[in-house]
Amino acid sequence: MLFHKLIGWHHRHHHTGRIFRRISRKLTLDEYQQVKFENLQIAWNRARTNLQKIRSERDEMLESMLNAPTINQDEILRVVNIPQLSLNEEMPSVIELYSDFHTSLNQSQREQLLMLWHKYQQKWQGCRQ
Repeated sequence: MLFHKLIGWHHRHHHTGRIFRRISRKLTLDEYQQVKFENLQIAWNRARTNLQKIRSERDEMLESMLNAPTINQDEILRVVNIPQLSLNEEMPSVIELYSDFHTSLNQSQREQLLMLWHKYQQKWQGCRQ
C-alpha cells in the first residue's frame, strides 16, 4: 500500500524526495543500513522515472486514439492499463529492497519509520481536503 500510494499518483512525486531525506536523517542509519536504503532509493527513482515516461507516452497514444474517426474500446483499455502493468513489473523489486532495508532496522528505527509514515498520512490527508 505504501509504495502504491507514493508512486501511483503524479502530484505526490515531489514529496518522495523529502520523505527519503527525512527517513535517512531521523533513523540515524549505520553504513550497512545506508547501503540498503540507497539501493531502495535507486530502485524507487528508476520505477518512478519509468512510470512518468510511460504515462507521458500513454497520454500521447490516447490523444491520437481519441481523435480517430472510430473508437476501438479494447485498444483504449489496453493503453489505459499500461501504467498499471509497469507498476506490476517494477514493484516486486522495490518491495524486495524495502523488505531488505526494513529487516536491517532495529525496533526503535522501525517505530520511527512508522511514526514518519503516520505523519506523512496526516499531512497528505490535509492536502486532499
